Amino acid sequence: MLRLVTGRIGSGKTTRIYNEIQSRIARGGEVTLIVPEQYSFHTEKKMLELLGEKGADSVNVVSFSFLAENLLKKYGLNSKKALDDSTRAMLMSVALDEIGDDLKLYSRHRYSSAVIMQMLKTIKEFRQCSVTPELIEQTLGRMEPSLLRDKLEEILLIDRTYSAIVSQNYFDDECALDILCGVLDKYRNFDGAQVFVDGFRGFTAQEYAVLERITAQADETWITLCTDESNDPFGVFAHTLRTKRNLIRRARACGAEIAPPIHITRSDEINPELEALEENLYEGEITPYVSETEKIVLCSAEDFESECEFVACTVKRLIRTKGIRCREIAIISRSESNYSRQIRSALIKNGVPVFEDKRQPITSEPLIEFVRSAIEIGSAGFSTDALMRLAKTGLTDLSIEEISDIENYALMWQINGRKWLGEWTAHPNGLGEKMLEENINELRRLNEIRVRLVSPLQKFRVKLKEFTALEAAQAIYYLLADMNVAENLKKLAVDLNNRSQPELASEQNRIWNLLMEMLDRVADSLEGVRLNASRFRDLFDLLISTYSLGNLPQGLDEITIGSADRVKTSAPRVVFAVGMNDGVFPMIPNSSGIFSENDRRTLAEFELKTDDSYEEKMMEERFIAYSTLLSTSDRLYVTYLRKDINGAQASPSEIVTQIRKIFPKVRLVDTVCTDDMDYIESRESAFDVMARLTASGGALHSTLESYFEAQPEYAGRLAALRRSINKGEMRIDDHETATRLFGLNMYMSASRTEVYHKCPFEYFCKYGLNAQPRKTAELDPMQKGTAIHYILEKLISAYGSDGLTAMEKTERDRCVIDILEDYFKENLTAGEEMGERFDYLFRQLGLIVCEVVDRLVAEFRNSDFVPVAFELSIDNDGEVGTYDIPLPDGGMLKLKGSVDRVDVAEMNGTTYVRVVDYKSSGKKFDLNEVFYGLNMQMLIYLFTLVRNGKARYGDAIPAGVLYMPAKVSAFTAERGKDLGKQGNPNDKKMQGFVLENADVIVAMEYDGGGVY
Repeated sequence: MLRLVTGRIGSGKTTRIYNEIQSRIARGGEVTLIVPEQYSFHTEKKMLELLGEKGADSVNVVSFSFLAENLLKKYGLNSKKALDDSTRAMLMSVALDEIGDDLKLYSRHRYSSAVIMQMLKTIKEFRQCSVTPELIEQTLGRMEPSLLRDKLEEILLIDRTYSAIVSQNYFDDECALDILCGVLDKYRNFDGAQVFVDGFRGFTAQEYAVLERITAQADETWITLCTDESNDPFGVFAHTLRTKRNLIRRARACGAEIAPPIHITRSDEINPELEALEENLYEGEITPYVSETEKIVLCSAEDFESECEFVACTVKRLIRTKGIRCREIAIISRSESNYSRQIRSALIKNGVPVFEDKRQPITSEPLIEFVRSAIEIGSAGFSTDALMRLAKTGLTDLSIEEISDIENYALMWQINGRKWLGEWTAHPNGLGEKMLEENINELRRLNEIRVRLVSPLQKFRVKLKEFTALEAAQAIYYLLADMNVAENLKKLAVDLNNRSQPELASEQNRIWNLLMEMLDRVADSLEGVRLNASRFRDLFDLLISTYSLGNLPQGLDEITIGSADRVKTSAPRVVFAVGMNDGVFPMIPNSSGIFSENDRRTLAEFELKTDDSYEEKMMEERFIAYSTLLSTSDRLYVTYLRKDINGAQASPSEIVTQIRKIFPKVRLVDTVCTDDMDYIESRESAFDVMARLTASGGALHSTLESYFEAQPEYAGRLAALRRSINKGEMRIDDHETATRLFGLNMYMSASRTEVYHKCPFEYFCKYGLNAQPRKTAELDPMQKGTAIHYILEKLISAYGSDGLTAMEKTERDRCVIDILEDYFKENLTAGEEMGERFDYLFRQLGLIVCEVVDRLVAEFRNSDFVPVAFELSIDNDGEVGTYDIPLPDGGMLKLKGSVDRVDVAEMNGTTYVRVVDYKSSGKKFDLNEVFYGLNMQMLIYLFTLVRNGKARYGDAIPAGVLYMPAKVSAFTAERGKDLGKQGNPNDKKMQGFVLENADVIVAMEYDGGGVY
């Protein structure tokens, strides 16, 4: 007999069947109570409380899956190994690989994790909907050729191949309910039984089939459904009404008697506001609740952050003022991914303990990343990226400093691939450095670190040439042992615990156990399968995508956070339904997957019913929203956004609209207009409020500021806040610290002065902290400039302007190359790391210097200014003294530097001096920058020479500052013409400014052409 117990939410349906169970147990009977799997523990606990230990033994509390497991085990029908999600994924991958050449639609994507998971999802859907391969085959026979027919045909082939592979060693529990139906038909296990079914909002086709047999055999089958007595096909109970009709139809089909439904109405008094909401939500005719609400609140939040902040502060205030316990509060969103991190952060900031009902992927866990990186190295070689990811997990024996050192070397010399296997020989400080004894020792140390990291991985890679799954699992285990990973994982857990992160610390042991389980799965499920490293990498990535970690409650009194379709609550006193926006909550169903919505409609026309239609899912979404709102026993807060996470305008959902119609005087909260005092529920939130009010000030800001000034632990944060608001000049308040960083006498170059003028903080980082960007061992503009300066100095010092002018070009070029070779040998030893690239850089630089020398010779032939100094040092012990500026504290600011070239000309008894700077970077001179205090370097040098260089140049007059191009610009050459006369003439012109004196200008360039 089928006996349906119906009633709206909170009407007492569960209480009614509990009373029936109690009555039958009191008479000495036994009952079976079927509930959703996630409610099993809670239900067993309630039975124990209601019936006592002896009575509870007479109640068999089961889920459908547990019922199938017990009965199949009884008859020896599930003796094979159990199939879990990870094994399913791997076996599906094997199946797709096996028949890949026979597929057309899915052949190209057969190794894709997304396709594999979609295939598993589709086959599971077919199982749940009782869509058998035979039924699919019959349907194919009636279909015309089409894309849908091709899909169905390939899925049938995939299903049969996958099922054949599974059946060899495993029992697929997705088929358990189908097998259970056969068991019930044969053994009639429920003849004369009393069965109760509670807590479901719907059933799958498999579950309907089981219920049909139970109903036919049992004396009574009680089933509760959350619905009313109406038959509104578009109301909030449309989903459960459809379930009710299906149950009655199937009961009639199996010949079971159908008792009149028992409809229960709420008898106990409840919060009148919640009662009004329950009676009117999704109803066509609404009876407004005319009083102001106290227990129902609507909150309109400006954005995601303010919504979470409102929820967290309200939670803390309820705990503080209303005596509500954390475990009596639930925060429910439609999708857990949208809110989990932000809401958790806001709650913790306000000092509220929280349990998040969510599973986390394991891909970012250090141990998993270690193994993934190792497999990538085994598959694709020793990429620096994979090696550094592995090393930075913290699970090797290398220290952070050692990892940083070899990473810097690898980046500097662009080490990759097989270069990790050979000895490193290049200078640890890069190009332009002489190899001293200390550098040789450092290089030896770096090589020792490299060997410690690479050697175990090299052995591991050899094992991944051609192997079985068992051999791969063993290779990973031995690698973990060789690199001492287990011990290092323990150290990581201890460190996390010491840093007050006990949750993360406890995760590490769970992850180790999970990994061992995964390796067992690989060896077991792929027994005998031959693999290569690339295929194994794909399989391992697929495997870890099926694993996740649930959060364990850290205490007995914690708030629950979860998604509306998953979270388990037991009539909490307070519910926060968050994210009630249009299309979000209730959620608009999507049709992602193998079949589109049109595909499903077409299949339904062939009587091949798959998952619920869009309309049916939409009805279920409404019911989920209804259940969420009415799951509270006392207070309800509904929040929605005006702007979504991307900043776009967002609209409230139909739920919000209906609540406002039901409650014209509902309490409305706008986060923008909320009093700042409402956001102060902890010291952390108070500090946030103070920071937000810093710009506007006011009494509350002053009060909070006074409070935090008296808290020593907030001194640093308070100072940082004030610095961010204060737009004055940057300064170091501690004189002793400043002196230690920069010295009493500060040595400044013109370029340093420019850096400070441009950005004081950059100056502090660069010259105070000595923080330098990591550079690759390339001839960057600075190194090229140094090399060019050196060669020009040697060349002109050796031959002078007259000697160079008299030389043939070929002879000059040979001299340039000879000096360049000497320079490279002495200063730019690169080792084997640079290889052919180093030779290329040498040739390119040689071309540039030869071109520059040609320009110099042309200049010497057309000018009275003669070079008298190269790389002239301006320093305390240099050829010219520093430019000194007294400081208020008694120290001295000393401007120092180096001048590329100094030229002088004697005219009418007067010495004129100019400075020339070689520019290999293509920098353009801009006089406007000089007016704003930028690009002053050469001007400072010029006037320092005039002021402090009297011993060398007498009472010289500054004649100018010139920037000479020291690079070769690309151009299209014409055959038969002198290359030196081709190209853009402007690329060869000097830039700068000179003394406004005609004689000086002519002395610089006889024809006044503006080139020199």
